[in-house]
Amino acid sequence: MSASRIVGGDQTPPGAVRGKRDIISRRHFTAHRKRVFEFCDILIKEKVDITWMCLADANSITEEMAIRMKEAGCWHIGIGVESGIRDH
Repeated sequence: MSASRIVGGDQTPPGAVRGKRDIISRRHFTAHRKRVFEFCDILIKEKVDITWMCLADANSITEEMAIRMKEAGCWHIGIGVESGIRDH
């Protein structure tokens, strides 16, 4: 898998919005640990010059993951906190 396929092609994370330099990924991006590390590793390896942000649940992100994401160009992680109360 190449960075061009991830950033501009068919492997862009589902729900991503591609801009000129930012990728804003879908909610719960960090819930799929393996995918996050693969995504970051490719961006780092291929020296892709982008910045991006994502949303995460507090219980799905680790310090190791956050560091790797930063190395891959992530500049912001919006952390969501669940109340445990359903409105439905």
